Amino acid sequence: MKFFDIFLSTGNQGRRRLHSRLLNSLAQCHIRLFDVEPTGRLLNRFSSDMGVIDKKLAQTFQRLLQFVLLCVSAIVVNAIISLWSLAMAAPIVGIFYVLQRFFRTSARELQRLESLTKGPVVSHLTETLSGLTTIRAFGQQKRYNKMTFLILLKKC
Repeated sequence: MKFFDIFLSTGNQGRRRLHSRLLNSLAQCHIRLFDVEPTGRLLNRFSSDMGVIDKKLAQTFQRLLQFVLLCVSAIVVNAIISLWSLAMAAPIVGIFYVLQRFFRTSARELQRLESLTKGPVVSHLTETLSGLTTIRAFGQQKRYNKMTFLILLKKC
């Protein structure tokens, strides 16, 4: 149990550090960024990075450690039994390395696409909430409801 507590505290430290760095870099950005980029995209990026760290950092690190220990122990046992198994392990490690590089680039691109599809929904929601008094003053609630449903249908 002590080992898992170390993972949790590491995740908390990482989350705090990333949050403060993101907030500092966002505060130091030129004001033009807030005019050009939709607020929803910035908010979505900020919250999704925090969500990834909250949900996956400790679990991923624990799985990585288990996998590394499992692989090292398997290689040691195979090397003790037969040295020829080391000759077979080298090409397999190379193949896994190439596959891992391909997977990382594909996963990064998928994450970017997911972030882009969430952007319009979050942007519309934040803009609607910030202009809610104006929308109600001019009686445009039905129009904004229709726009929200259209954006959600486009996303699906």
